[in-house]
Order: sequence, then structure tokens, then C-alpha cells
Amino acid sequence: MISLQKDIKKIISTLKNVLYNKADYDKFDIINNSNISIEYLTSDGGFNYQIDFYKYVIELDVKYFSDIEKKHDIKKIEEELCELLGQILKDESEQISYVVIKPMIMNYVNWFFITDLYDKESFINDIKRLKEILHDTSIGKYRIENLNGEYIKTYNKVNEALTRLDLDNPNTFKNLWEAYNYWKVNLDDYAKRRVYFSNLYEELFKIIMKSDNIPNINMHLQYTGWSNINKIIADIKKDFVEANSTPQFNGIGAMCRNVYNCLADEVYKEEYHTDSNTPVPVGDKYKNKLMDYIAYKLNGSTNEDFRSYCKKTVDLADTLTHKMTATKQQAALTITSLISVVNIIEILENSSIIL
Repeated sequence: MISLQKDIKKIISTLKNVLYNKADYDKFDIINNSNISIEYLTSDGGFNYQIDFYKYVIELDVKYFSDIEKKHDIKKIEEELCELLGQILKDESEQISYVVIKPMIMNYVNWFFITDLYDKESFINDIKRLKEILHDTSIGKYRIENLNGEYIKTYNKVNEALTRLDLDNPNTFKNLWEAYNYWKVNLDDYAKRRVYFSNLYEELFKIIMKSDNIPNINMHLQYTGWSNINKIIADIKKDFVEANSTPQFNGIGAMCRNVYNCLADEVYKEEYHTDSNTPVPVGDKYKNKLMDYIAYKLNGSTNEDFRSYCKKTVDLADTLTHKMTATKQQAALTITSLISVVNIIEILENSSIIL
């Protein structure tokens, strides 16, 4: 028998695969880019009777949740997922009573709020400098009088940034004399002071460094009528979540190229998209096919910028595939650009003023 809480990974894996095989990519994306938990709840049924039930909680990054909320009926998705989980858990003694999709509650670091004070690197450097000053003065390496002015100036700037970011400041010492009064009473030897000031900003650093992570691709894909393209993009998003090395990022680049190749085969029509002065692309020349298609659909000087954007965007897949120092951020940018081009071509294909 399945235990909902102990076997949560199995349940999530099964749900994802069912959605994937049903080609329900919108819900697959939601499950693939979420933190999921199962909560056990009880309520009083009256007459000393206790009702037990389970809640399936799907937590999404705030921006991703907002994107989903704008485009879909979340209540309907919750009901459909609950029904599907009922099918998966058929005949099991424990059942999911309802599903909740909600924004993830956490410390979000929005660097836009402090652009006039810091970028991420300089913010981290100033925090490290405060820690260094506290450590060095507490063990007698430098005199308080020599560093107090620098400390106060840096502290005030960091504190203002933390206030704007709605983050707690773990350091309550507004000047070095306040720190001195604390360590003289509570930290009676150098070893204790080293440990205390080394760990002072540890939790804050975790929050800041987590802001570097890219948990999902938030850009929404209007899933097309091209099932093979839908499937490859779903695979790309799935692989991206687990990718953590350059070869894996290169592989994602190759998958993006495959999407462009499939897309070119779907939309390119030789009789429309070439002229007497243009050689017909052959074989695997997917970029030539796409560019001929886009040149036909977005012709004229007024569309020059759009044509240029599409070309440069398609080129990113090659860059990611061959880049020896590819990063997760670059993979995210390439996938987002890919989805942008697919959506653009979907718009072009469905426009009433073009073929």
C-alpha cells in the first residue's frame, strides 16, 4: 500500500509521467517547476468522530504563479489534478482530498529595489567587509578607532539595502563600540569571537546566493499544434531543472537546435519562401529555411528589427551547444529565446493577413 507522505516522490514522478504521456504540457510544467508537499489534516466530524484527509500542496515561484494565474483558471487546474491523483491512487487506503496551487512563501531578493546602492557582487563584498572588520577588531588585529568610521558607513548602506529587500539584518551592532560591549561580556576568548562573527551572516548569505538560482523557465509557451515540438520543449524544460554541468547545458543547446530544425520543417514551403534569386536550402540547413520563412512573413524595411531579432535569437542555440564555459543562466536565456521565437512563428502562422 502507498503511504502518501512517505511515497511522495513516487507519486510526483507518476503524476509527471502521466501528464507528459497525455501531452498535458501546461500541467506538466506546473508540476515540474514546483515544490510539492502532502499535508495531513484532521477535523472534528462530530460525536467524537475524527475526519482525516490529505492536502496536495503545489508551491510556485511568485512570478511563475502570476503568469499561470493570468493565463489559466487555477481552481480548474486544482480540480483536474485532484481528479487525476484520484485515478493514480485508485484503491489505495489514503487519498488526496484536494489540491492547492499557491505562491511559494520565501525571502525573494529583487535586485531592482537596490540598483542605486548595489549590484549583487558589491552587496556581497560589503557584507563580507563588515564581517571581516568585526572579526579583526574582536581579536585585536586592528584598533576600533581606526575602522569604526568605515564600519558605520558600510553598515548603514547595507542596512538600508536589507530594509528595501525586506530582509532581516542579523547584525544589530550599529558601530564597533556596540560590538565591543557585546563581545567583552558574552565572548570571553578569541576562539568564540571567531566562530560568532564567522557565522553571523551565514543565513543571509544563503538567501542571497539562492537568488542566483534559476528554478524554472517562467516564459509561457502557447503550446502549438506541432506535437513533436511541444514534446521536445517539454523535455528541454525537464532537463533544465536537473542540469548542473557544462556538458548538460551544451546538450540543452543541441535540443534547442532540434526544435528549430523541426520548426523549419513545419513552416517552410519552397514555393512561397524562396524567390528566383535565393537558392533553395537543402538537408539540415534549418537556419536558412527559418530565415527565408521569416523574411517572407516579415518583409519590408519596417520589419527589419524583427527579422534581426529572430536571427540573433536562433543563433543562441549554436552558441550554447558549443560554448565550453556554458552556465545555467545562459541555458535559461537560450530556452527563453527559443520559446519566444516559437511563439512568434505561431503568431505568424495564425495571422489572418498572411499565408
